[in-house]
Amino acid sequence: MSNKIQSRSQRNKNNNNRSDLVLKLSIGLLVIAIFILLLEFIYPGSNSSNETDLVLGSNEESESVVIDTESSEESEEDESIETVESDETEESSESEAEISSEVTSEESDADIREIPSNDPNVIKAYAADWEPIGTTQSGTHVTDYNDGSADRIEIKRAASQATGVPEDDIVEYWVGNAGEQRVTATIMQVSTGKYFKTYLTWNDGKGWQVTRYDEIRTVVQ
Repeated sequence: MSNKIQSRSQRNKNNNNRSDLVLKLSIGLLVIAIFILLLEFIYPGSNSSNETDLVLGSNEESESVVIDTESSEESEEDESIETVESDETEESSESEAEISSEVTSEESDADIREIPSNDPNVIKAYAADWEPIGTTQSGTHVTDYNDGSADRIEIKRAASQATGVPEDDIVEYWVGNAGEQRVTATIMQVSTGKYFKTYLTWNDGKGWQVTRYDEIRTVVQ
């Protein structure tokens, strides 16, 4: 009888232990489940963050492509500007060459000849039948010696035609009266440093005509 009671007590004790174990396991699983739910609640944006990074990265790449495209367009524009400037420079050089060629041609057509001179300041003297330079002036002519006047402009042009020195290579040292409707103009060729004294006569309706020019050693007014 005593053994039966003891055996029953032992079974009850084992059943209680098993129940306690099941309860503890259930509680443990519940705690783990709650912990997982808390993690999901606290860090809900981990996946969306990755997606956002991907989107941002894609946008940055797009912006980079746009910037590269703009840089390419700017480079093409710069090359276009350089090409235009180069073309303009070539056209300018060609125009200057044509003007210089025209002046040289007019000089050679005049059949220039060397003439004697007793002036010690004269290196060489030349004469020719140069054509009058043409004029914009009309009516009674009175020489205007002021800078920028029609006379000064046309005198410089005539001197350039006779000597063959381009107008943009000329510095005028002296323009003075040499008699009725006559002047002398002393110039320097900037590129060579040579001095020339030109003798000009006015022709009504036709302008100034060079009759002679001297290559001189120095400027004497």
